[in-house]
Amino acid sequence: MSDERHPSVPLKTPSSWTLLSSHNHFFPSHWRWEPNHETYHDHKHGVKLDWNSRSQRKGIPAEVVKEKPRENEEVESGDSESDVNNAAVSAGGEKWKVKRGSIRWVGFDWWDISWWVAIIFVVGSIFWCVNGILAFCFFTNTTLPYTNTEAATAFLGGFTFIVGAYLGWVESMNPARDADFGWEVDETMKILFEPKQTRRGHSLGRKRHHLGKHHPSPPSPTSSNLESLTKPNTDQGLPVAVPPPPPLTSVPSSESATLHSPSNGGRQATSSPPPEWKWFGTYRSLAYVANTIQLFGASIFFVSVLCGLPGILPLSGGSGGPEQEGKSEGLWVGLYWACQVIGAPCFVIAGAMFCIEVQNKWWLPAPLKLGWQIGFWNLIGGFGFWFCGIFGIWRQTSIQDPTLYQKWGTAFSTFWGSWAFLIGSYLQLWEGINKRT
Repeated sequence: MSDERHPSVPLKTPSSWTLLSSHNHFFPSHWRWEPNHETYHDHKHGVKLDWNSRSQRKGIPAEVVKEKPRENEEVESGDSESDVNNAAVSAGGEKWKVKRGSIRWVGFDWWDISWWVAIIFVVGSIFWCVNGILAFCFFTNTTLPYTNTEAATAFLGGFTFIVGAYLGWVESMNPARDADFGWEVDETMKILFEPKQTRRGHSLGRKRHHLGKHHPSPPSPTSSNLESLTKPNTDQGLPVAVPPPPPLTSVPSSESATLHSPSNGGRQATSSPPPEWKWFGTYRSLAYVANTIQLFGASIFFVSVLCGLPGILPLSGGSGGPEQEGKSEGLWVGLYWACQVIGAPCFVIAGAMFCIEVQNKWWLPAPLKLGWQIGFWNLIGGFGFWFCGIFGIWRQTSIQDPTLYQKWGTAFSTFWGSWAFLIGSYLQLWEGINKRT
């Protein structure tokens, strides 16, 4: 369905952008929820741009829409196959190429809240992987120091998950308010280079500073920086043809932007001071709902790992079966296993919502999109933790073979679920340090 952006949080776009379409998967237009996808035409560079809510939240500039070469078009000499695959955007009938920059596999972007969300989930997943290895691969070791180590790794994993879930919730309330073109432009060679590093303090791009406060738009051009705006960019080894600047009096303020919201109908509007950074609150977006569910699930799940620490609950019996249905086993079922059964499905639901957020249609999977893969692996991890709780209750009550269900039910489910979470968490980290969809 078509939708327009909530008037209290309009997306600030360059004045050369024209909104072509806006789409929200679930919510009717009069609810004024954040759209999931928008398409723009940038008449300054002659390209179409695909905007989506996840990329905006993660600080990723809008993606240039690429078109496949026609069958009767030959590849120019010297062009590699990868250049053709990266090609070509429609720019007023001309063919432009999109060049990707180098890939970072690790990074320490402490100034970016998206990095903190990802790295904390990575650390938490590592704790859970260690717990799964101890529980499944060394199942017969039941010494007190060993079982205490298992409980400690589960507690550390649960604690880091709740911290990561909270920061993800905060991130969903504070998406970047501006949408910059971001791409380096070579007018002569008709090449668009992937943004390498934007201005300091900017909220989009691979050098995004977006933690604890919203940054205002860059200042208007002045006589002191006009020269830098007209210098050719040689970072990529190619000259950039930049037209001479207009007179100072006619240079538009870079803070002038098109606010696509019902409040102004897409007219030009001068920027207002950036909104306050929110650590608590609400935000009308699918991502906020997903992160709220995830935070709730992590909180409930944390009760379980807390109860699993030595001395919190009475010692559980080792034989299983109906004879263990006394008071102590009732506490284990009600506080330890039940909290897993209640909390883990929230990870499943949140993962599914993260997948749907990046899909072009709510019912059509998009496995080639990085954001979809992140949501998918988190969904799988949630199923693993959910099955762990279900098998745990069975083992604690009426299962006749507790060893079988404890090892291949609870322990094995934790093992593969934790590795799924680690895959999803690292993909999220990779997404953040490379700012790619």
